[in-house]
Amino acid sequence: MKETSNIKTHFLMLLVAIIWGLSWAIGRILSLEIPPMTGAWLRYILTVLIFYLWFMILKVKGEKIRWLPNNRETYKSLIIIGFYRSFYVINFSLCMECIILLRETLH
Repeated sequence: MKETSNIKTHFLMLLVAIIWGLSWAIGRILSLEIPPMTGAWLRYILTVLIFYLWFMILKVKGEKIRWLPNNRETYKSLIIIGFYRSFYVINFSLCMECIILLRETLH
């Protein structure tokens, strides 16, 4: 493995850790301001926009982009993951809202 790819890998890992860490704080702030379903859909819309922007940048660079999976099994897996993930996000937002309300009633 080349040294430059090692640096790129470490940078991407650091970026993932930062985004993951910030998502908890941002989720808590958003749960106070907007309904859980709105927060979940805003996250999905933002993610889709970021991926399309990333793919367009790669396309401009001349790299081959595969926009869709190439077999049925991948589609089935993506649908199952997306279905369960949406329930996780909704329940997480609802729980954060309940925790905040519980803390307010205890004080």
